[in-house]
Amino acid sequence: MSALAADTTRRKMAWPSKIMSFRVVNADIVYAGALVGLALPGHASAGYVLPYAPAANLCPIGFSMDAAVTGDSSASPVPETSIDVGGGPTLLTVTGIAGTVADVGKKVYATTDNDFQLTYTSYYIDIGRIVRMHSSTQVWVLVDPIEVLLNKFADELEVTPSPTPTPSPTPTPT
Repeated sequence: MSALAADTTRRKMAWPSKIMSFRVVNADIVYAGALVGLALPGHASAGYVLPYAPAANLCPIGFSMDAAVTGDSSASPVPETSIDVGGGPTLLTVTGIAGTVADVGKKVYATTDNDFQLTYTSYYIDIGRIVRMHSSTQVWVLVDPIEVLLNKFADELEVTPSPTPTPSPTPTPT
C-alpha cells in the first residue's frame, strides 16, 4: 500500500473513544481515514496535524474522520481548516502478520498515513495493538487514545542523562 490519495472508509468497532478537533497544516490535504500526526515543537508545522509519516517531532494521534483541504496559502488571511481525529478499534491491513491468532497482542507501527506493519524502526511508536483477527491480511487494531500516543512519543524522545562527573580530589597543601 501507499499513502492515501483519496478518502477511505475505516471500519470501526463500537468503542468509547475520544474525538478531538485539530487544525490542518496549510496547503495540505488530509483524507478521511488517514492516520494523522501532530507536529510538536521543533517541527516546521508545529501545532498542526498533517498526514503521518515517521519524522522527528511528529506524533501519530489517530485517524481523520473528515476529508480536509486547507486552501490556498497565498490567500489573505490564510484559510484554516480543522478535522476531527479519533482512535479506538480500527480494521487495518498490516504487513508482517502471520494471519493467525498468534498475532493478537502484537504492536502495530505506521510508515505512512495508510501503511501499517509489525516492524519497529526509528521515529516509530506503536499506534496500538492487535486485538482481533479479521483475515490473513487484516486485523482489528485498538488504536491508543491521543494522550497515550503523546506520552509514548515523549518517552521515545527522552534521552538518558549523562552521569555527573565525579570531581577530582583537591590536593592538600603541604
